[in-house]
Amino acid sequence: MTATDQGVLAGLSWQVRFVLLLITTCVLGSAAYFSINAYVTATSAAQQAELREQMVGIIVMARDLDAEQVITANDLQQRMYPPEYVNDSWLVPADAEAIIGRSLTTFVERGQPLTLADLELDYSQFFSQQLAEDEIAVTVTLGLEQSHHGMLSIGDRVTLVLRDSRDQLQLIQRVRIAALDHFQSHNNHHLTLPTTATIAMSAAQASMFEQYRFQSVSVWLRHPQALPIRSISQQSRLHFFQQERVQ
Repeated sequence: MTATDQGVLAGLSWQVRFVLLLITTCVLGSAAYFSINAYVTATSAAQQAELREQMVGIIVMARDLDAEQVITANDLQQRMYPPEYVNDSWLVPADAEAIIGRSLTTFVERGQPLTLADLELDYSQFFSQQLAEDEIAVTVTLGLEQSHHGMLSIGDRVTLVLRDSRDQLQLIQRVRIAALDHFQSHNNHHLTLPTTATIAMSAAQASMFEQYRFQSVSVWLRHPQALPIRSISQQSRLHFFQQERVQ
């Protein structure tokens, strides 16, 4: 082999080594790329799964509805939102049952989240629906004697006897017990006694009561069909229990 042939072989060996190095570099680079890509994909999938778990379901409109239209189940759909974008006033799927059948107060477009402000109030669930249109509910504090030792019941008709600072008596007759708040005794868990009574009365009766609220007030329980008391002796020395002012 001549010197020229040896030089050619040496040149080829260098080229082969370079090609092999280049191939090795490409293989290692590709392996690193695919490893990094797999890691990023796995991490991204985990993050997306975590985000999906954190997403909040919100009720949105499935179609445009005008004001005063009644909402049906077909008008509602759920859309998922990231928690940071959710407004506290938006209604959630758990509210759907209470929404269906309600009327809108304003135009709501498709995809818009619903709020309570968009809905007409359902007064049928309000305590005030138990009152007549001309009645006012007044709440008074009761003692043990005033509640007739716990025998006072919702629906009872009572007469409020008011005594002013001049020892004059005024009667507010045949007013209705609309609600009672009960207190459970710490000594006897089976004993519950009313502590306040909500009484339905007319505006005139409520105005009179407020004049005597912090004076002496007594509760007379009478038969529902008893006739009104025509007069009461101002000299009669009835036993009243002074109602304490609630601070």
